[in-house]
Amino acid sequence: MSVAEVIAEIEALPEAERVMVVEEILRTLSPDELKTVERFLRRITHPDVPEDVWEGFEDTEDGRVVDMHDLLELRKARADDEGKRPVSIAEARHRLGL
Repeated sequence: MSVAEVIAEIEALPEAERVMVVEEILRTLSPDELKTVERFLRRITHPDVPEDVWEGFEDTEDGRVVDMHDLLELRKARADDEGKRPVSIAEARHRLGL
């Protein structure tokens, strides 16, 4: 059976049965796959939200953030160290392992 045939059969089902199919498919997905589906659904549910906003949310969800206190401490330590320039944000992220 081809993908097109499967899709046609699912579309022919009553709504309640289509919901059951989707629920069962979602149960089989790994956490990473579910995260991908959730992120896709957010975008199609809210098409007016710019992509860079979604990327910011996802960076935060995935722990790709810099704590402002840590960043300011690194910048201050660098500036105090022999009068050098403050640490750039990119360098701070690198030092923090992000």
